[in-house]
Amino acid sequence: MLQVIKIRLYPNNQQQQALSQSFGNCRWLWNYCINLMNQTYKYTGKGVHST
Repeated sequence: MLQVIKIRLYPNNQQQQALSQSFGNCRWLWNYCINLMNQTYKYTGKGVHST
């Protein structure tokens, strides 16, 4: 059985701005990595992986 705890946050304006910046950075990095994987597969026929 799983137990869930829900917490609601009420950030002030400075915290909202910092969260927005962090989420934007994460979104940019995610899209960059997806593009890197797609381009690598397109040119080499192999995926990106760690060795």
